Amino acid sequence: MRSRALRSTSGLAALLLGTSLGCGVSEEDARSGPLRTPTSNDGATGFVRVARIDAIASPFELSLPASVRGEDATVEIVAEIDYSLRSVIVEGASVWLQFGRHAERFEAEVISIDTIANAFSSTASVRLLPTGSAPRLHPGDRGKAWIRIVRPAALLPAEAVLATGAGEAVVYVAQDDRTFQRRRVVVGDSIDGRTPVLSGLEPGEQVVVSGATILDRIADLPL
Repeated sequence: MRSRALRSTSGLAALLLGTSLGCGVSEEDARSGPLRTPTSNDGATGFVRVARIDAIASPFELSLPASVRGEDATVEIVAEIDYSLRSVIVEGASVWLQFGRHAERFEAEVISIDTIANAFSSTASVRLLPTGSAPRLHPGDRGKAWIRIVRPAALLPAEAVLATGAGEAVVYVAQDDRTFQRRRVVVGDSIDGRTPVLSGLEPGEQVVVSGATILDRIADLPL
């Protein structure tokens, strides 16, 4: 896949840029006018819509309830996270744990994250393993976990993020009302039709949230 800016032809309509949407960007929230694509070799036409990114990815601590499960000889520490946030936690992420209001915190790491939501709570279980000295814990103990995660720069419609033959993820960024740049990005797992972008975008940039496949088809036409 070639990496180049894509300039629209004179047949493209004027583009009304999307509104400021903070960290979340969705098709429903992107109030932008249509940008008509030129006719390609196979006669395909379509529309492009964009929305503005107003935040960049940044690490922060997410506080979650934690509990101890299992038997005394084989206990495991589990935290519960809203399933929609599952993709921003990665295995190996550092964690602080505390069981008891006046107990000392101790360090742990994420060892696994459930891929299927709990049918009753719509949460995913995050399993944690202490990495240093830890107090003796018993099944039923309850506490709190602080997991270091990366806040996504944007939560894009899944159709906005394209996969290359090399297994990379790309999006289209509007340079002006007639030019688009294909950009490599780092993304998390898509959930409920939304894909978190963890890096590769900057605040204020305009990202194509609908019509990226049309631009990709045009970009691959002979120059």
